[in-house]
Amino acid sequence: MLHVQTMTIVVGISGGIGSGKSTVSRLFAECGAAALNADEAARAVTDQPEVKAALRRRFGDGIFAEDGGVDREILASRVFDTTDPAASLWERTALEAILHPAVREHLDRRLAQLRLDGRDLVVLDVPLLFQSKYQDECDHIVFVQTKQETRRQFVAKRGWTAEELDRREAAQTPLEDKKRQSTEIIENDGDVVRLRAQVQAIFRKLTAE
Repeated sequence: MLHVQTMTIVVGISGGIGSGKSTVSRLFAECGAAALNADEAARAVTDQPEVKAALRRRFGDGIFAEDGGVDREILASRVFDTTDPAASLWERTALEAILHPAVREHLDRRLAQLRLDGRDLVVLDVPLLFQSKYQDECDHIVFVQTKQETRRQFVAKRGWTAEELDRREAAQTPLEDKKRQSTEIIENDGDVVRLRAQVQAIFRKLTAE
């Protein structure tokens, strides 16, 4: 990994699924931060021929849409199978082995460039921040604290049930561990004005250090 000595501050965004991490990342960007999103990186790398070939070898033609792209919904249903937890873990591990190195390389390259560009602050919206050891790249970690019911309402808009949320969250680092390893906490109660004010306060604090 390329390390460049600059004054760039790197902030990881942590929290539960549906807590509003992407919204917080966007609000930091409004303040002038550069934002890197792992889900966007994953979508980018799945278009890479070598990644698509690896996915096809492991999961078969059934995960591909008619246009030749990966159908993320079908792939997700494979790795979060509700009927066989053991098989689901096996499939998820296989998927991570294919995607994570490519996503990491993509984000590392973007982050190195932003450091070279001398950006004051970069936010990393990486769902598996701790599992992927990306906290080691962060100077600060912001935990977005959101009530479970609010998060369930949010993911329901994606078509997920409460059980789906619980199942996917069980595959991640426990919330209390994420919170304990964070340096800043933001309360997200659904009020964007209040959320923006908290983000602005943290941005001012971190860039003034």
